[in-house]
Amino acid sequence: MPSETKYTLENSLLIAEPSLSDGVFDRAVIHVSEYSEGEGAIGYILNKPTDRNVGEILTDPIFEPLKNIPVYFGGPVGTDHLVFSVFWWEEGSFRYRLRVSAQEATKIKRRPGSLLIAHVGHSSWYDGQLESELSEEVWISTAVSPSTLNWNATKLWGELMKEISPYHRLLARTPKDIGKN
Repeated sequence: MPSETKYTLENSLLIAEPSLSDGVFDRAVIHVSEYSEGEGAIGYILNKPTDRNVGEILTDPIFEPLKNIPVYFGGPVGTDHLVFSVFWWEEGSFRYRLRVSAQEATKIKRRPGSLLIAHVGHSSWYDGQLESELSEEVWISTAVSPSTLNWNATKLWGELMKEISPYHRLLARTPKDIGKN
């Protein structure tokens, strides 16, 4: 009997369906950083800039080299914490480290080929919740591609939607408020 391969959502992207218009996850793209069947999932929204930089939030001199890094809204949970994360490609695989220190972030900032971001908050799902949302087609799950590291936050959702199908390409061009079309 062949062994059953289990699919994991960890280290994948969730793309919000256009019908998801709750204000928080409208056109969101989430990197799922932790996933465990029986425990749930944790992820970070990648395309919701806050229009603030690290220097506006953290004024201690240790953060001076990081002051111009834009801060993203990672999700509605734990918004009282600012976290640095780094993403990179290595040997054909998408890698990431969450919650890196200011000293590590300063070193990483200078490393070519890696992407350092700062985010407040995260997104989380209890056991079975994300699977239920996927079956209800609230999210589209997709693998991370090398182009993800070069994202433009305001265009990421649309660019990823265009890669799914011609129908999704059409949806990507639809305005948020169809009534204003």
